[in-house]
Amino acid sequence: MFSREFEVVVFALDEDQGVGGGYLRGEVSISGITLPFTGVAFGRFGGHNISIEFAQSKAELQRTLHLDAQDIENFTTAVQVRIIQGEMDLQNREGHKHDLSQGLNPDPNPSKEKRSSHQEGE
Repeated sequence: MFSREFEVVVFALDEDQGVGGGYLRGEVSISGITLPFTGVAFGRFGGHNISIEFAQSKAELQRTLHLDAQDIENFTTAVQVRIIQGEMDLQNREGHKHDLSQGLNPDPNPSKEKRSSHQEGE
């Protein structure tokens, strides 16, 4: 278990529909330090899973965060779990936040749908 506070931002999720996964890029902020990462998300076979890799080596992470090897493993797992559970900020390529309450692929024209159902009632 990892007990220090941190925030996760995912900047891009490039879906590859052929294998049920996608590539992601983001960063974790912890103790005033920003750590970029890349990873892969997949979810068809065996359930949802994320595998990330920090730009820094594990030894560099240990020195930077003043953690031992087991804490680095726990930290990496905690970040992956947060992403799976949607406990992150998701931003598009232009840096605009995405409302996760609408799911990863919200309807781009929600007002069009409302207009149609309103017109049907007239």
